[in-house]
This record gives sequence, C-alpha cells and structure tokens, in this order.
Amino acid sequence: MASCGLQRQVPSISRERSPVAVLTDRRSIDIGERDIRVDDYLNDKLQTASDFANLDSLIASVETQRIQLQDQVGGLISGFQVEYCQRRRTVIGKVSSARGLTSTL
Repeated sequence: MASCGLQRQVPSISRERSPVAVLTDRRSIDIGERDIRVDDYLNDKLQTASDFANLDSLIASVETQRIQLQDQVGGLISGFQVEYCQRRRTVIGKVSSARGLTSTL
C-alpha cells in the first residue's frame, strides 16, 4: 500500500451521507440486516431437497464471486492511490515552481 503521505481526514462538519455511501459501507448495515440478506439468498437458492445436492457448487460459486469482488476492490484502491500520488507530486511541483518564481521577484 503506497502511502504518499495519504492520511484519512475526518471532516470537521458533520453532513448527511448519501444513500449510496450508506449501502456500500458494510459497517453501516446492521448485523441483523446482513443476516436477513444471507437468509433471503439461501432461501432463493435452496428451495427443494435436490438443491442441497448442488450445495458444493453453490458454495464454490459464492467463493468465486467473493474473490472477484475482492480483486476488483483491491485494483480500485491501488489505482486511486497511484492517481493520488501522481496528482500530489504535480501539485507539489507547481507549488515549488510558484515559490521559486516569487522568490526571484
């Protein structure tokens, strides 16, 4: 994980979070709500006794999806970190250039 001086900043003014932010933040979803979602998913997938014969493939499918999502999130995070570091270097370079110009005046 590249740091580039990246620090999490806590906003000083509280503001209402968007519904999308609430839904994408796992910490914002109550444990009971997550249990209900898992229960609904399993009820959908396991409706008859024959569905239990396919339980191993269902578990493998869920694990594959979990790995793919984890990889996607990891790629997004590292992409954002690289972009942040590049923009930070650009801004620092411009500030340094501006300081150099003002010192020569």
